[in-house]
Amino acid sequence: MSTTTLNKEEALEAIKKVLIFDSSSYAGMNVPCFITPESITEMSRLSLDPTDVFIVTFPKAGTTWTQNIVKLLRNKGEKDGVQLQQSIPWIEANSDKNQIQVDLAALPKPRAFKCHLPYDKLPFGKPHTTPCKYIYVARNPKDVIVSFYFHYARVSVKRGIILDWDIFFRNFVYGNLEFGDFFITF
Repeated sequence: MSTTTLNKEEALEAIKKVLIFDSSSYAGMNVPCFITPESITEMSRLSLDPTDVFIVTFPKAGTTWTQNIVKLLRNKGEKDGVQLQQSIPWIEANSDKNQIQVDLAALPKPRAFKCHLPYDKLPFGKPHTTPCKYIYVARNPKDVIVSFYFHYARVSVKRGIILDWDIFFRNFVYGNLEFGDFFITF
C-alpha cells in the first residue's frame, strides 16, 4: 500500500513502530511517556504569580531559542551557570520519569516555564484567566515538520530503525504525533 493513501489509523499504526518514546495520552492527545498524571496534577497545583512567564510552543517551533532569550533577559545578559532545563523547566514533563525534575514552587521569582500543551489543555485553566504572562512562539509548519522529523530520525537511527518521511508526514498532518494537531491545537 502506498504511504500517500494511508488513512489516519493506518498512519498511526505505521508510526508506532518508530516512535522515540512510548507515548501516553493526556486529554485525548499523544504525549511522551514521561508526562504523567502526577506531573499534570503537580502542574495544576502550582500557585501562579503575575511575574510567571510561560513559553508555549508546539515542539520544534523555537522553544529552546526562546528559553535562552528569556533567561538572558532575566539575567541582564549574564550567564548564570545554571542548566537551562533547571532554570526554565518543561512544566508538564516535570516527573520522576524524566531526566530532570525541579521543585517548581521553589524556583526563584520571576519564574519561567516551558510548555508544549495546547491552549485548551492547560490544567490550570485558559491562559487568559490566569495572572501569568505568555510568550507564544509560532513557526512555519514546513520548518516544524522538518525539524520534528530529524529529531525523531536521529533517535530512531540509534535504535536501528529508519524513519520513513512519508509516514511521518502523514502522521503530522493527521495530528497523530506527540502534542496533537499543529493546525488545530495551537
